[in-house]
Amino acid sequence: DEAEVWNALKERTAKTISSSLLFSADTYKRMFEAFAKDSLRPLKLSLIKIVEEKAKLKKQRRLETRGLQRIDQQLSFERSTWYHLCTNSCQQMLNTLTRIGEPMKEHADNSFSPLSKSYIEEFSPYCRDVYNVLMDINHMVENGCYDNADEVSARAKELKHSLATLRKTQTRRLQGNKGSLRMDFEYLNIIQESHELLSEVRNLLRGSNKYFAPVA
Repeated sequence: DEAEVWNALKERTAKTISSSLLFSADTYKRMFEAFAKDSLRPLKLSLIKIVEEKAKLKKQRRLETRGLQRIDQQLSFERSTWYHLCTNSCQQMLNTLTRIGEPMKEHADNSFSPLSKSYIEEFSPYCRDVYNVLMDINHMVENGCYDNADEVSARAKELKHSLATLRKTQTRRLQGNKGSLRMDFEYLNIIQESHELLSEVRNLLRGSNKYFAPVA
């Protein structure tokens, strides 16, 4: 029955997206905390898990795409765009985490100067806010309730603006650099990729809101 397939597909897709959000939020937070402590092992482990998560997401996407082919044709046409926006965003979030984690691992592995205390104190609130945005969106996906979608999206947008301002500040610091240029560039990369992560998660929120909307 096409209606039963659609209900089962929505449930499965919600679990996939929720799992990806939880993984991305936890990994993002864990990697920054490990880098702040100049701890190499958690960074290596996180990168291994990202590769595993990519393979898992690819498998789930293949199965769910088959499900889209078994529901009402018009509904499939309407929801496929939003489904692919969601899964593409999940994939891009993992790519962003890789771009954050690999330079961190290289930095720690080569015993370069660790992230300064001032940078840790400056960025920790941003790390917490990015994590909270991902978790809030996950809560919406888990519960199928998007009443706060506009508010969370606006928070994410404002946080992006704040990170853009911080990026400009860090760029000016680089121009007058008197310390570790490598560490300063690594910090700039964290800021830039965190900004990108928020862009992807906002796309995911928009896509999931449309994908799971009640059928008219």
